[in-house]
Amino acid sequence: MRLRLYANSPLGMDPVQFDYADYRVVDGVQVPFQRGCLRSPEVDGAYGSRKFDRMSHRREQICQAAAESFSQRFHRAKLIDKAQRFLGC
Repeated sequence: MRLRLYANSPLGMDPVQFDYADYRVVDGVQVPFQRGCLRSPEVDGAYGSRKFDRMSHRREQICQAAAESFSQRFHRAKLIDKAQRFLGC
């Protein structure tokens, strides 16, 4: 799916394009696992994209995944518990 938005700017209409792809079912809802954004060539023409390997609509799973990611970044398993308490899980 592609979404184009236009905003007024001193240079005229400024387009921004959002691309959504790789839809998968998450908790019974189709969710795009790949997202991209293309800015106007007049601004800088930059394109950025993100691809996700997992998603969840459940707070507990999100908190657990964030805590695991946090602990992996700092290579300390003990931080999972601290991160969960910090995130309010």
